[in-house]
Amino acid sequence: MVYEKGHTWYLAPRNRSVLKLWKGSGKKAFVPKRSIAQMRAILDREIVKPGMVVAVYFPKSGSNARAMAVGKPYTHSMLYLGKQNKTHYFLHNKGKPAVETLKDALSKGSLKNGQIAEIIAPKIRKR
Repeated sequence: MVYEKGHTWYLAPRNRSVLKLWKGSGKKAFVPKRSIAQMRAILDREIVKPGMVVAVYFPKSGSNARAMAVGKPYTHSMLYLGKQNKTHYFLHNKGKPAVETLKDALSKGSLKNGQIAEIIAPKIRKR
C-alpha cells in the first residue's frame, strides 16, 4: 500500500480517513483540546495500526491558514510505528526525522500543544 503524496491537509481525501477527531467544516473546522492521556486512550482503542498516518493540529503552525482554506484543521503528520510496553511510538520530521513517544512528540519543541486531529490509512487499491 502506498500513500498518495501531498500536503498533510490533502492526505485524508487522497487516502482513507479511519478516525476523524475534528469538528465543524471549512474555515470553522477545529480540533477539540485533549490531554495526552485522552489522546493515548484514543490510540489504545487499537484503531490505529503501524504504518498509518496521524494528522496533528498545531496551534502555532504558520500553515494553519492554508490548511483551513481547504477545510482541514491540521498541518503536521506523524507515522505511527506501533505500541511497545504500553507506549505509542511515532516517526515524524521536526527539522530532522525522529522517533518519539506521543507525549514527547506533542508536548515539547515545535509541536508543543499539538492535538491528534485525524487518523489516515492508505486507500485499498483493487488489483
